[in-house]
Amino acid sequence: MNPQSWFVDTVTVARKTGKSSYGDPTFGAQFTIKARVENYTQLVVDPDGNEQRANHRIATQNQIYDTDRIWLPGDNTSSSDAARRAIKVAKATTKSGSALLYEVWL
Repeated sequence: MNPQSWFVDTVTVARKTGKSSYGDPTFGAQFTIKARVENYTQLVVDPDGNEQRANHRIATQNQIYDTDRIWLPGDNTSSSDAARRAIKVAKATTKSGSALLYEVWL
């Protein structure tokens, strides 16, 4: 099975690289990945055990972390205020254990 044909959208991501001297997160250069973005409202449990409402679900073959900044198609990538953070990230694997895709709820 090759899910590559599912990924018809482009998402922009910036990885967290550390913290500034003020304790604010710092981020690396933006890069784009192919993904499938769906409007998808669902209550999900975040890593701290809190229920949050997700409004989008992303599927991609590229790993996304819950500390990444994520811009959906149409978002202003020059504005950090337009960036979103993942509420939950899950990895779907093949029977042999290799990553098939990542699901991200925003």
